Amino acid sequence: LVMGTQDDFIQIDAIGDWNGDPGSGWDVAGVSEGTKDHSLIRKSDITSGNGGDWTASAGTNADDSEWIVLDQNDWTGLGSHDFTGSCGGDNYAVVYDCDGVCLNDADGDGVCDELEIAGCTDSGACNYDSAATDDDASCEYLTCAGCTDDAACNYDDSATIEDGSCTYPDAFYDCAGNCLNPSCHNYADGSTICEEYVVLGCTYEASCNYDMDANAEDGQCDFSCLLTGCTDDSAVNYDAAATTDDGSCLFVGCTDPEGLDYDATANYPGGCDYPEACPGDFTGDGEVDVNDLLDFFQLWGNVCEPAVVSSSVGACGLFTNGPNATWTHSITLTTPNDANSGAAQTLTINVTSLPDGGANYRVAKTVANGNWFNGNAQPLSLGMNTITVNSVAFDRSVKIQVTSGSIEFDEISVNGEYLSCE
Repeated sequence: LVMGTQDDFIQIDAIGDWNGDPGSGWDVAGVSEGTKDHSLIRKSDITSGNGGDWTASAGTNADDSEWIVLDQNDWTGLGSHDFTGSCGGDNYAVVYDCDGVCLNDADGDGVCDELEIAGCTDSGACNYDSAATDDDASCEYLTCAGCTDDAACNYDDSATIEDGSCTYPDAFYDCAGNCLNPSCHNYADGSTICEEYVVLGCTYEASCNYDMDANAEDGQCDFSCLLTGCTDDSAVNYDAAATTDDGSCLFVGCTDPEGLDYDATANYPGGCDYPEACPGDFTGDGEVDVNDLLDFFQLWGNVCEPAVVSSSVGACGLFTNGPNATWTHSITLTTPNDANSGAAQTLTINVTSLPDGGANYRVAKTVANGNWFNGNAQPLSLGMNTITVNSVAFDRSVKIQVTSGSIEFDEISVNGEYLSCE
């Protein structure tokens, strides 16, 4: 009995010597010419073939031979015979039964419990283990995430999971901003425009005929429609029709540094609160005596509602300028320097007023490779808004950006900690 091909095989079992001359027959178990005119049956405790070692297999007597020699035409054990050995060694006997079926297979996957290998079985995960047979929930998808498009400027050849961070050059340019065609237009402001990509027009956003598609100035900008005035919507004299700020914005507040409510940003006096001249003088007679105490006891037990202080995004020091004219303001929830920057981040804000047309927010965060990822715009609603950014396994920055400084609110917290605009 052999396994393999004609030119490359392994001998598993044999009766007789492969290269020897049998003569009339080979001796077996001390029986002369036992392979002739006899019936041979394997002893019941033999577990495997002899690998071609006929001398050891035949033995010299009934005790050291693997065979029992019976008379000719004795059909005992024809087709099968008793087996008292173990099925393939100690481990095989513990794990499998003699039909090769697992003795213990709790999940029914055909792999015996004793032979299971725990690991990540998702081939799309960063830590996929091809040898694993039992998923242990260890799969992670962040350490190998990045830009997988080799045509992108920030292609990451080590990334196997696309994270949406790919950036691409403008048409007719390479990633360094160089023209792909040597024929370029150079302008006085130092800019270089590829010939294929030149769009002449007015490039000044403040002009009346600004062309958002233009990338080369044609010198024809029209400023006749510009109206000067206060363009800060948090000022008391805000002019919605003004297109150019003339520095006339008025901010009402206490302008006296001695006032309790002094406002360094105010440029128009709106009254100040000052310390009491005689603290405790409820009657106003210039003395603190029993009459003041009686007035105090008359008020004892009154329950006062807490004052609700409303603020706008534009006037609140928690918010900074946003990245552009669409996303005007931003609040930072965490940075990579924070010990728990990878944990879930939650902003809660109770909106009391929205500008005409409403306002939106979006999540801006850094991903595993440090690039910024901007989420989709979502509408803010009146009342309590809760915005949660899920946890990750790396340090990162998280910001919430909004589209207007006119959003008003009376309560704001980050991760359960209430914050003050002052």
